[in-house]
Amino acid sequence: MKVREIVRYELQYQFCSASTWIYAGLLFIVALWISLATGADGDGGIHANAPELLTWNVVRAGIFGMLITAALFGDAATRDVAVGMDPLLFTSPVKKTEYLAGRFLGALGVNAVVLLAIPVGLLAMTG
Repeated sequence: MKVREIVRYELQYQFCSASTWIYAGLLFIVALWISLATGADGDGGIHANAPELLTWNVVRAGIFGMLITAALFGDAATRDVAVGMDPLLFTSPVKKTEYLAGRFLGALGVNAVVLLAIPVGLLAMTG
């Protein structure tokens, strides 16, 4: 029950944060840009929706996604210390494993939603 509440709080906090949506927008733009930069329009024998080209585009955009993943998880890990909330957490009945699992799962869920901007950006160009 405690883990679920921590996950819910983390999801609510991150989805209300402007930086989360800026990250998703950046990934969308990067995926769109990479798709445009490959120049696959069907004239050179490779189509824009070829499996190999799509795979390489996802890998290229995923490199930027790893930087955003680090930012999302880093924020979730250090937020309490940055705002001086950590002494209060140690007085609560929440176990350390429950707290860390809740924060991790919440950040993982937000990261999954943000990384969905990559295939959406590629789809916008190839669809």
